[in-house]
Amino acid sequence: DSEHYREAFHQYHDLLIEHEEIFWSLFAVDMEHVIDQQPMESWDSFPLFQLLNDYLRVHDSLANGRFHQQLRDTFAPLVIRYVELMES
Repeated sequence: DSEHYREAFHQYHDLLIEHEEIFWSLFAVDMEHVIDQQPMESWDSFPLFQLLNDYLRVHDSLANGRFHQQLRDTFAPLVIRYVELMES
C-alpha cells in the first residue's frame, strides 16, 4: 500500500531530523565551552561559525532550527564586537 510507505518515509524523515538536532545540541555544549575559554578579542572561532552557518543555511531540515538559532545567538556577541572594532 503506497499510503503505508509514504507514512513510513515521513516518520523516518522526522526521526532523522530529530536525531540531527540532538547531535548538534550535544556538539553545542562543547562548542560553547571552547568559545567561553577564548580571550575576549580572539577571532579564532570565526572560521567555525562560517563553516557551520554555511552548512546549516543550505540544509533543508536544519536551516533556522534549534541548533542554527543557538549558533547565531552564541556568535552574535563576537560578531558585534568584531564589527564595532572594524568601524572604529
